[in-house]
Amino acid sequence: MAGTFLALLRGINVGGKNIIPMEDLREGFASLDFSDVKTYIQSGNVTFVPQTGAKTALKKKTEKMIQARYGITVPVILRSGAEMKKMVKSDPFGKLKDDKKIKLYVCFMDALPEGEITLPVILDNEGLELISLKGQDAFVVSRPVNGSYGFPNNIIEKKLKVTSTARNWNTIMKIAEDF
Repeated sequence: MAGTFLALLRGINVGGKNIIPMEDLREGFASLDFSDVKTYIQSGNVTFVPQTGAKTALKKKTEKMIQARYGITVPVILRSGAEMKKMVKSDPFGKLKDDKKIKLYVCFMDALPEGEITLPVILDNEGLELISLKGQDAFVVSRPVNGSYGFPNNIIEKKLKVTSTARNWNTIMKIAEDF
């Protein structure tokens, strides 16, 4: 057994685009001979246990299935159960808590950013602050600007030049309970 993985699909069921019902997504993953397939909320979070396979091969396999089955191309970013447990245990946000003044996000990157990164990285006009980087995971605080919170992927893609998909820290802690 390869252990449990989390697949994070970027850009599905957002703004009425790339709609995939979660039941259909579970069926799609099960069609790849993955077991214990579960989805969490509507934003493309899938846990599964593959029979075998390296992370790179599993990524390609899932992206190919989504393209063939749903006719859309979306990046899939994978993390192992061990990686998720380690992330939650590390408590990357410390004493910061999600509330009306801040939102906490993890940006799962598909590659390591190049070059030296000096933290924090800030986009004031979007209320975003990258406070920590651990491998291919970035931890972002979002504060409201003119009543709206910034979109955390913006800081990763604009400043680090890496594709990522963001999830709220509360969602990640809930998903990690299954690992």
